[in-house]
Amino acid sequence: EGRAPSDGLGLRLGITFAIAMNAMALSFASYFGLGPGDPDGLYDLFGWVEIALSTLALAVAGPVFFRGAWLALRRGALHLDVPIALGVIGAYFGSVVLFFSGHRHEAYFDTLDIFLVLMLLGRWVQRRLLDSNRRLLLEDDGFMNVRVKVVDDAGRLEHKPLTALTGGTRFLVAPG
Repeated sequence: EGRAPSDGLGLRLGITFAIAMNAMALSFASYFGLGPGDPDGLYDLFGWVEIALSTLALAVAGPVFFRGAWLALRRGALHLDVPIALGVIGAYFGSVVLFFSGHRHEAYFDTLDIFLVLMLLGRWVQRRLLDSNRRLLLEDDGFMNVRVKVVDDAGRLEHKPLTALTGGTRFLVAPG
């Protein structure tokens, strides 16, 4: 029945990607030498912006995996959303603890943001493939061109179109 309803996954992916790229740009400053001794205060400012960006990325991308993990656990099942949700929560809160305990250089907010982007990208690609396959199956003419082996009154097999079957017609069915 046409297109599947949108759950905003593409929009979430775009927003999380933009957040991750900004977080990486801020992290590059640290990778190239910006440190706690910076007299301009940029190191501290960038740290606060990174934590804000990661919080936003988690708020945008996290529900996709949290919802899936919660539904799986309620059913007593485990699937990929459970370890993703646990890893994301652990990485975020671990980084927050490191940030506020004075070990900001050991926090990995940028890595968390990139991980969220990659997980959303994987989910988006999976969803696109499923939607494409669903459309192909719905457009298929089904069994209209299938031929069956009909058994006539003498016990001989004759190939006929599936649409030729009527009530009481005997036909051969493969095992399984």
